Parts: sequence; structure tokens; C-alpha cells
Amino acid sequence: MRICRQIIIIFLILFLSACGNGINQLHGTWFFLKNGKFVTIENIRSVEKIQPVAWQHQERISDIALFHNKPVFLINSQGVVIRTAESGHPEFTYEYNDIFKNRTATLLLPGENSIFCHLYYDKAFRNDEQTTSPSQPLCFVKITFPENDSAVFEPFQSVFHRRNGSWEAVAAYAFEANSAVLELKRSENDYTQFGYTLFDLKTENEEEKTKEWFTESFQLNEYETTLLKDKSLAKLLEKSIEERTKNSRPVILHFAVRDQMTRADQRIRYATVNTSVQVEFEKILIVRSADQYTALLPDGKLFVINRSEVSHFQRYILPALPDSCEYTSFAIAEGILYILWEETDKQDFYKIRGSGFLQVSSLPDSH
Repeated sequence: MRICRQIIIIFLILFLSACGNGINQLHGTWFFLKNGKFVTIENIRSVEKIQPVAWQHQERISDIALFHNKPVFLINSQGVVIRTAESGHPEFTYEYNDIFKNRTATLLLPGENSIFCHLYYDKAFRNDEQTTSPSQPLCFVKITFPENDSAVFEPFQSVFHRRNGSWEAVAAYAFEANSAVLELKRSENDYTQFGYTLFDLKTENEEEKTKEWFTESFQLNEYETTLLKDKSLAKLLEKSIEERTKNSRPVILHFAVRDQMTRADQRIRYATVNTSVQVEFEKILIVRSADQYTALLPDGKLFVINRSEVSHFQRYILPALPDSCEYTSFAIAEGILYILWEETDKQDFYKIRGSGFLQVSSLPDSH
């Protein structure tokens, strides 16, 4: 009898310990982007197959950000979608405009009273009927929302772009609040030039930058040499590295620590082996919101840590995806998670089939 009691006690200790370090399974509502509208689906495995198209031209969710604490989805070739419902069944406001057609949308930068969308014309992988480029090159589209009226779409050029119309802003990166770094390209007679500028969207001031400045500004900082005064972020990185390097698995991790308000990234790199060795490369997005850090790992795990209480660390796992799908990004609004997913064509990795998002209404406390 005594031995049985001891066995039961040991079992209870192990069980409680496992529960304390366990991972909560998350559930939510699946949304699928179909013909420009979000529709609910039972689960991601029931989504209908869409003809694969190069990512630059497919109707897909290119980005997600917050505007007045509401999620905004950037839809390639269409415009933006804003979630407008406060509770109950989600409702969406679709703000589409022809200015997005035949252009690739890459980045959302919400301002105080407007949303900026980066657009450019990409000649690659276009069909014959799509070879005619838009008459006006663009950097951004500025979308404003007059009270009780429809959205206003306004081409928004940088100073450099207005003076140099032959250049195309092929990439834009959030830098600080209300500012972006533009990567510009000009191709003439088999000769290609690149340029870089720092553009303030609020004041419209712009500074030309060197390639060295651009490279230094967006370089990956080595984890071992990154001095993190933020103890919560340091612990989250430590836990993420521990999780992704289990069983001595060789891997290179690239962390993008994104401020949810400014959208700017802090980039950190961790490698288990020398870079000359060919190993698996993984990108991990960490979103910094008002009260927490949230990390999305490649296998669908979510690690969450409170910014003011380092001991409040939680682990979750999202529903498993088919091999052809992956979670790509996410945002948090009023405690609700919006996690983007995308289906890639198995034969041509650069082609996208479908996209959508998973809405998780609340995170259970694992403590």
C-alpha cells in the first residue's frame, strides 16, 4: 500500500509539472480570401484550390497592420480591408481601387489619420496581356477616410521619385514612426542602378542615403553580441532558440522584432554552426505590442511573455497546416489574434495559390 501511495505521488508530481510546462492548443475561425472577399471556411484543409500565380500578381494578403486599433489587411491588386465589427460575427469594409491593379502591394504604414500602402510595378512573370506598365510610377498610395464618406485614394510620391520618374521604388521598409526607407531601381539598356532614400511620410522630407548606410541600417545583429536591456525580450529569444535547436539541430535563426505601432523591425541572428555550412534557415517574427511580446515559430507555436512580468511566460500552438501552407505574419488587436496563412504551389515555390487568416479570439492562461 505504501509503495502504491509513493507511485501515485510521483505520478501526480510529474503530471502537474508537465501541465505547468505544457502547450495550450489554440482554436479559432478560418477565413479565406475568395474573389476579393473574406469568407469563413470550416478548416484550412477544406479550402478550394486556386490557380497558382506568382506572388507579385496573385490576389493575396500582402501585409497586416493596425489602424485606430483595428486590423487592416493589404490585398494585392485590390486595396485594403478593414475589420469593422467590435464583437460577434466579424464584418469587413472593403476599400478597393483601380490604382492597385497591375501593381504589387508590399507594405502598410498606418499614420494618424491615413494609411500608406507601398506599390510598385513588377515586370517579372507577367502574362502577355499584362506587359503594359501603368502610366504613372508610384511609391505609395495614401488612403484617407472622410467622415460619413467613401475612402479617398491619392498617389503619394517621394521627393526623389517626383524628380526622377524613371526610377521605381521596388521595396519599402518601415524605419521609424511615419518614415520608410525606399530601395529604388532604374534599368536602361541592360544597365541597372540602385538608390536608397529615407522618406518621412508626415513631413515629406527625404534624404538620399548610401548603399553602406542601407546595409548597416538593416543588418542582422548577432545574438551573442546583442545587449538586451529588455529582460522580457531576452527571455523570449532564449526560449525560442532553445525550442528551435532541440536535439542539436543545426539551424540559422533570423528574428524580426517588430514594433506593432511603428512597424519597424529590430533584426537579430542566431546560428548553431558556421555560416559556410549549408543548414536550414528559419525566420521568426516577434511582435511587440503594448503589454507583451509574441513570437510565431515556424512550426506554429506561439510564445508569449508579459513585458512587465518576466515570469509570465506562456506557450501555445496553432492548428496544424497542410504541407503546402504556412503561417506568415500576425497582428494583435484588443486581445484578438489575426494570423495570416498562405498556400504555396508545390512545383513553383514563387507561386501562391490561396491566402487567408485565422482569428483567435482569446488566449487561455497556461498558469
